[in-house]
Amino acid sequence: MVHKDETQAGGREVQAVRKRQWFWQVVIAGVFTIIAAVVAALIAKPIPAKPPVVIATIDSSAPDYVVIKNTTQVPVPIGLWKLEEDDKSFQLPEATKLEVGGSLRVWFLKTGEAPPPESDASDLSSDAFRIKTGEKISLYDGGGQLINEKLAP
Repeated sequence: MVHKDETQAGGREVQAVRKRQWFWQVVIAGVFTIIAAVVAALIAKPIPAKPPVVIATIDSSAPDYVVIKNTTQVPVPIGLWKLEEDDKSFQLPEATKLEVGGSLRVWFLKTGEAPPPESDASDLSSDAFRIKTGEKISLYDGGGQLINEKLAP
């Protein structure tokens, strides 16, 4: 015959075991919640966007030029954007636009120098600056935000 005290003791043991199980379930659930939050935060970090327009080519052999290329699948208006070298800049004309996959060559010529024979009607020219090997050429949008930069070879 089982005594009442033994039954109560057994019940308390069962309750203690259940409490420990519940405790560990809560701890494990909390750990998984934290891990899930960390993984979600890592995944949610934005991947740097590819610039819509890039400096595709810089040629510092006379005559100097820079080629700007549209890397998107839509036309990009680039009017009033600037090409800069140190403290000198050239602002693109207001109506300038790059078609899908299109490019624009900007010649940097000496004052009074004519564009070379290989230039075409869509090219632009400026005497704003000369490009030197190792110099950084930067492209800024009309609001002054850096879009792309590249070192002259």
